[in-house]
Amino acid sequence: FKGSYISLDMRKHKKILLSITIIVLLFFYQYFFSKIGQFLVYESVDIGKIDRIVVLSGSSGSRVEKAVEAYNLYHVPLIMTGSPFYGRSYPYYMKEYAVSLGVPSDFIEVEEQSYSTADHVRNLIPYFRRYQDHSVLIVTSKFHTRRSMYVFNKLSEKENIIFYSLGAEDTIDYDEWWMHYEMIETIL
Repeated sequence: FKGSYISLDMRKHKKILLSITIIVLLFFYQYFFSKIGQFLVYESVDIGKIDRIVVLSGSSGSRVEKAVEAYNLYHVPLIMTGSPFYGRSYPYYMKEYAVSLGVPSDFIEVEEQSYSTADHVRNLIPYFRRYQDHSVLIVTSKFHTRRSMYVFNKLSEKENIIFYSLGAEDTIDYDEWWMHYEMIETIL
């Protein structure tokens, strides 16, 4: 009988510990989830000299607009990267938009075979080699910045390229993203 008293006592302690954990999570879940949302955003603070600006397709025109702001600051060539889209490609339309915002057409190249962030890296490395780029500014949506930087750095380790990140405005509320289905779907 003595062993059963110990196991009952242990079960009681486990229930108490579980209850305390649940209570703590209920009180602090907003803090934890908002920190997770804020963690997704990574923007380079000290952007040095850059050789090229890469704009990842997706989202609205905010990525192109942010890239044009960077172009006006650095005056370096751009590469629009993405996938085909009904006979044309996302990068084609992105280039058209950037030209309408004042970037000369001959300063913009398009890479049209990337369906994922990993594809972007694999398909852009030949460009970086051809132009001997050593520092590249990646423009994407804010929620995609940390993941993009990780993938670019991981898949191009042998290339000796410094990547910087610049996040375009998006529709994510980073303090309450977990409360809206559309934001959860976008982030995850």
